[in-house]
Amino acid sequence: RELAIRIMEDDAGRAIDLLERAFRTGNDCDLLADLKPLLLSLNKRAIQLADDQVISRDPKRASDLAALIKDNDKTLAAGLYERAMAAGETRYAANNLANLIAAEEPERARGLYEQAIRAGDEYYAPRNLALLVIADDPDRAVDLLEIAAKSGNKGNLCADLEPAIKEGNLKAVGLYEREIVGDDEKRANDLANLIKAIMPEKVEGLYRRAIAAG
Repeated sequence: RELAIRIMEDDAGRAIDLLERAFRTGNDCDLLADLKPLLLSLNKRAIQLADDQVISRDPKRASDLAALIKDNDKTLAAGLYERAMAAGETRYAANNLANLIAAEEPERARGLYEQAIRAGDEYYAPRNLALLVIADDPDRAVDLLEIAAKSGNKGNLCADLEPAIKEGNLKAVGLYEREIVGDDEKRANDLANLIKAIMPEKVEGLYRRAIAAG
C-alpha cells in the first residue's frame, strides 16, 4: 500500500495493482481515500476497483465515490447517488443528487430535497430547497432557512434572506432579526439599511440597537 501511494502519480496501473492486492489480503485501509487522486482524474481502472471492492460490499458508499467525481463526471456521479439512495442512504445522497440536477430539473430536485429532509437532513437540504423556491414561495423559503439556521447552517443567511427582505417579507425580516441581529446586535445596522425604504418605522430602533452595541 505505501509503495502504491508513492508511485501513483508516475505509474497508476501498478499502483492500482498494489492497492488491490493489499486490500484483498486484509490491509485495513480506506480504498476510496487511497485511490482519490486517480478517482478525481476519472481513471477507469480506479473507478472499477472502487466499485468492485468498496461499493459492492457497501452500496451506500456509492455516495462517497460520487462526491469525489461529481465535478468531472456529472452523469456518473448522478448514477452513483441513485445507487446509494436505492441502498437506503437518502439523507445526504438525495440532497447531493438534487444539487447536481437542480438547474436542468428543478421539479425533480425539489422532490429530492424534500426526500432528504424527511430522511433527517436539517442542515443542507432545507437551505438548498429554500434557495430553489424563494422566488415563488418566499414564506416557505424563510421557514426552510430557519430550519437550516437552527441546525447551524447560517453562514450565508444574510444573503439568502436579502431578496425576500427587499420585497418586504415580514417573516424574512423577523428571521434576520432573530438569527443575525440576535447573535450580534451590531448587525441591526445592516438590517436597518436593508429595510429603510420599505419599513421606515423600524429603522430608527434598529440603528439605536446597533449604536448601543458599540
